[in-house]
Amino acid sequence: ARSTEGGIPRQLGRYAEATRAFEQAQAAQPTTQGAIAVYAARARAGATAPEQVLEEWIRSRPEDMGARAALAE
Repeated sequence: ARSTEGGIPRQLGRYAEATRAFEQAQAAQPTTQGAIAVYAARARAGATAPEQVLEEWIRSRPEDMGARAALAE
């Protein structure tokens, strides 16, 4: 599954590669878990404003408590 393609690079500490894989999966099939995975990978990669993906997700889905909880951590 596309959503798991970033898992191996993430486990190997290749966060930029993991970010790209998670972003592609999220673009193809948007999910809460996908948005959280993109956020986490961006944060580990040292990206500027990694929380932006979750903020955008929550703006379009304000009832999504899972994404809200991830952003609050």
